[in-house]
Amino acid sequence: EYFFSYLERVHIAKEAGFQRVAPLKAYPLLTLCLFASSSLCNMSLSFINFPTKVVFRSCKLVPTMIIATIVNKRIFASYEYVCALAICAGLVLFA
Repeated sequence: EYFFSYLERVHIAKEAGFQRVAPLKAYPLLTLCLFASSSLCNMSLSFINFPTKVVFRSCKLVPTMIIATIVNKRIFASYEYVCALAICAGLVLFA
């Protein structure tokens, strides 16, 4: 994780006109939090069966769209919400 964070910083620093918003000391903490989140998620999912894992992981689309609408003020078309719900419903029925 630290290696990829470093590579990203090096790549972005080469771009012209780049101004860093976050201080460099914030990156290790962010990397640690992402690593811990991923590890704990995988550990907790080891207690449920595979079809349930697939359903829950695939249904992250709807909450992600809702949060993007609330936090980022992103506007999705109504057909995009319908498509996301149809995908989730199909996965639930398939699993």
